[in-house]
Amino acid sequence: MTSKNRVGATIQMVYGADDDLIGWYSSLPTKERHQSLKTALRAGVGLADSTPNRTAHPIGVVAPEQLEALRNELYAEWSTWTRQLVDSLPGYVQEHVERALSATGVETPVVESAPQLTNKEVDQRVAKLKKASW
Repeated sequence: MTSKNRVGATIQMVYGADDDLIGWYSSLPTKERHQSLKTALRAGVGLADSTPNRTAHPIGVVAPEQLEALRNELYAEWSTWTRQLVDSLPGYVQEHVERALSATGVETPVVESAPQLTNKEVDQRVAKLKKASW
């Protein structure tokens, strides 16, 4: 509903993804829900509550410095998880390749390391690349 002195907003919460918000909202007395949502929105964007003399259901508001610490903690956890995943990837791929090959009866090929270039060979290649015109 929109009029000259009001702006309406609709919010949809999904069971499973928003269970914490649904639980909080459901715990509010019916007559305090709209005011509690406005208080939470103001706190979330850093505005002071501009509606004195109104009571709102208490909510858990995180201070900006706490939010930054939580964000950094989540980034650290995500980085650790990603690093572990990337580190385990070669072994995971090798395990599945070996399993696929063993199912077909083919032996796993043994790959030896490639021969390394000598310093003389490296210098020759560098000189050749310098002479080349692309």
